[in-house]
Amino acid sequence: MRSEAELNKLIAEWRWGELDSFLEEDSDMYIKAGLEMVLDHAFTASLDSCFRHLVPKLQDENWKIRISLKPSACIPADPQVNLHRWESQYTRQNQPSISIHAETPALALCRAIEKLIDGGTDGSH
Repeated sequence: MRSEAELNKLIAEWRWGELDSFLEEDSDMYIKAGLEMVLDHAFTASLDSCFRHLVPKLQDENWKIRISLKPSACIPADPQVNLHRWESQYTRQNQPSISIHAETPALALCRAIEKLIDGGTDGSH
């Protein structure tokens, strides 16, 4: 599984093609691709950045992604631990949907896009 920094770069390349530069510091990122420059929050840290930059491309390519909060299948030893995880499901036309689970909605969406980029057909993340 890619780190979040590697995932942000992979998704930026998927969105804009070859990058002239990519810099990620804390939860911000700077991307330059051709004449377009983006200074924004990292995709994995910001659902707003995902919807601003990634969802339009998903729609153009006819992908459907749904994000929801699901109860966790495990019971933690610490009662303060959140018992829910975010799930994203993606599908295209008549293909079966695939589920991806993550700790935040932005990360769940990014992991689903990662599977689309990799051409994966199972939700084993």
